[in-house]
Amino acid sequence: GGFLDCAQYHTKVEKGTIDSLIGDRVTLTFNAAVVCVGHKIRMCHVMLGIQNECKRDNISIGAATGTAVCGNCGTSTAMGFKVFGRCVGAARALEQLCRPRATIFISEQLAQGV
Repeated sequence: GGFLDCAQYHTKVEKGTIDSLIGDRVTLTFNAAVVCVGHKIRMCHVMLGIQNECKRDNISIGAATGTAVCGNCGTSTAMGFKVFGRCVGAARALEQLCRPRATIFISEQLAQGV
């Protein structure tokens, strides 16, 4: 399997939810569909699992924690589960700072919680 299979596997094992798959970007969340005790540590497990299994793929990962709004949104013909919030934008910005290096950047709030 490739990167997406790897991300899906580790997210499922740690009881996270994949929000979206766009190109080579995966957005995932914890505490959205179900309450997930220890979600900050679980997120770290996901990131390290992906990085360890996908070394050849030059994976860059950004992660942040915070309050978000989530649920099904869209139109009657295009409905999907989505997560919105500052933490989502922060994670994306951190991921972009990683490129082109294969590394993990996490927010200060997430670092303080693990």
